[in-house]
Amino acid sequence: MRSGPLEGGRAAYGLVLLWRPGMLPKLLGARLVLQGAVTLLASDADRSGRRALHELGAVVDALHSVSMVGLAIVSSRRRREGTEQALVAAGFAAGEALVVRSLS
Repeated sequence: MRSGPLEGGRAAYGLVLLWRPGMLPKLLGARLVLQGAVTLLASDADRSGRRALHELGAVVDALHSVSMVGLAIVSSRRRREGTEQALVAAGFAAGEALVVRSLS
């Protein structure tokens, strides 16, 4: 699987979050744009370097998903936002895992 569409989608979603009100969406949006840009720029690295970068991306996305599940559980006020972010992050983690698998 090519990583370009995944990272482009990640960066585009990050840009959307940058326009949302509040500091937390803006911070997450900036992280997503940065992660997408770094991963795309590293696409000319050797195969093992690209694989390691995508493995790291998968871990970061999985951790973000788990933390958002926690948020959804403990905060009724942020339950919808937490659930939404958990699902999006899980999707990005799964995409990264597919890229890692294709680089194996």
